[in-house]
Amino acid sequence: MKTCIIGLGWLGVPLAKHMQQLGHTTNGTTRSTQKIAALANENITAHEFDLFAAPPQAQLAEGLFNDANVIINIAPGRRDIDASIFTEAMHTLVDYVFACGAKHLVFVSTTSVFGNQQGCLNEDDTPNAVTPSGIAHQSIERYIVSNYASKATILRLAGLIGLNPDGSLRHPVSALARKSNIRNGHHPVNLLHQHDAIAFISAIISVRPERKILHACSLLHPSRREYYTWAGKKLGLGTIDFTPPEDDKSKEVGKTIDASASLKALNLRLYYPSPFDMLDV
Repeated sequence: MKTCIIGLGWLGVPLAKHMQQLGHTTNGTTRSTQKIAALANENITAHEFDLFAAPPQAQLAEGLFNDANVIINIAPGRRDIDASIFTEAMHTLVDYVFACGAKHLVFVSTTSVFGNQQGCLNEDDTPNAVTPSGIAHQSIERYIVSNYASKATILRLAGLIGLNPDGSLRHPVSALARKSNIRNGHHPVNLLHQHDAIAFISAIISVRPERKILHACSLLHPSRREYYTWAGKKLGLGTIDFTPPEDDKSKEVGKTIDASASLKALNLRLYYPSPFDMLDV
């Protein structure tokens, strides 16, 4: 099996190592020339690629994708992104990957495509993105399903938790600890451990599910107030300052990402079904 990971970053590098352990011939791409040498020291072959620098055919050889399972895992990277530029560049990349003979594509998307929708949302619910990143991902999803449905899978990831390369913890509570008077403490959390994200992608490559759009999220959804208050104390960040319930007048219930159909389609069990299990401390 041949696997190419476009985006050897926080998720892509451990994914590459996992696929190698499964016996896959694995390579990928990075924007950093310096990182290529560092990845080589970890036995990962990387090719320099910048989504916005030039068309993919000017940067990447066709043979990289021929008969390969390709994972596209490129985040927009900025809050002020131009959604149209990112979307157009990604459409061009997807076209090139398939023109070069890719066997199957996994596009790593985000549950932010649901925008401000409320309630329980499953894989069959219609997205309604509001942020530039969400709008871009929604458009890319639609393009892939419309043009390459038989050879592609969309994987929407919830908020990610896991270890950084330096051993520190990536966790959303770190950002919340710097804020005050945080609203919507009653909303549910939708989180996913890095280990489970890798398991989802690996299972997609192995199973090739008929379902074209999948969700990856924990099974339990405690409230933001309950969970982040606990996580803040657990990590020594102090008390997380949520607006008192009696002062938070929002009637919105927030959204709960349902991944049960995806887990069934992949015959997969989560390593970390609860966010309370996810702290590597």
